[in-house]
Amino acid sequence: MDKGRAESVSLFIVMIVSNAALIVALLMLFGVRVNLTPSFPIGLYKKQVGGWDKFDLVMSCIPNESAKLAVERGYLANSTNCNGHTPVIKRVMAVEGDYVEVKDMVYVNGTPVKNTTLSKLDSSGRKLIPAVGELTDSRHVWLLSDHLQASFDSRYFGSVDRSLVMFKVVPIWTF
Repeated sequence: MDKGRAESVSLFIVMIVSNAALIVALLMLFGVRVNLTPSFPIGLYKKQVGGWDKFDLVMSCIPNESAKLAVERGYLANSTNCNGHTPVIKRVMAVEGDYVEVKDMVYVNGTPVKNTTLSKLDSSGRKLIPAVGELTDSRHVWLLSDHLQASFDSRYFGSVDRSLVMFKVVPIWTF
């Protein structure tokens, strides 16, 4: 490839990356978040103003020790958000007064939660330690993926302090 063609290709790549960054920044300005993880369908999610309830999808940070492990293992990317990790999209499956059991899968008030069968190992053969079930108190929630069987969620890190939940999201374009 000659020097002029290489410079044109480089400029084209810079333009694509710049435009993509601009589009993402504009989307975020309007409350749109991009989900690139498989825990829920990949796509665009809209931030909802107001509170969230049980069974809502939320964007949340996860507890620091679990986040550190998730970043080390590559489950989550480094970020300036959430004390060094990218936020997650999960479903609020247990709130105050709900009893959570972690056995072969997660049970909330005796009812199994879809797609929460526990794995002993992750996809790279590393050990996963299940959380201990509990009666959920007023300060905590359980965040799970009922979409993806192999999600890193409360079945492995337990309850999440409500203050880590950022906001409710709803899918607007996913695939």
